[in-house]
Amino acid sequence: MQRRKEFERPLETLEMLNLFGKNVSTVEGQEWQRQRKIASISFSEQNNSLVWTESLRQGTDIPAFWESQGSKVIRSTADDTKTFTLHVLSNASFRKSYPFKGSNDDVDPQPSKYRNSLSLILDHILLIMILGPNY
Repeated sequence: MQRRKEFERPLETLEMLNLFGKNVSTVEGQEWQRQRKIASISFSEQNNSLVWTESLRQGTDIPAFWESQGSKVIRSTADDTKTFTLHVLSNASFRKSYPFKGSNDDVDPQPSKYRNSLSLILDHILLIMILGPNY
């Protein structure tokens, strides 16, 4: 971070990361400093503690949920891990905590919510990277 001017980044190759606008990965100079200041708020000791606490809570809920389902549902560990990650991010970013219900049962009818929007992006990230944000 101290020697950032010594390392040039190919900003045109990073253009695909501008899905929601300019960000700390895709800008330089004064704009980079502004973006970094905004992003650094999320990496405080207080927030790290919150992430840890929420991760433990979600991590305890997952096996309990799986046990409650018995053998009637085939679980997808990858999907449930994504749900776990989205719940931790939602709590760390917006102080919104969600109980773990599993990936199959965790669909919110309001697609405009942050968690569902991020889930949609994660589901299609490879297509977005290959075809661009307007596919």
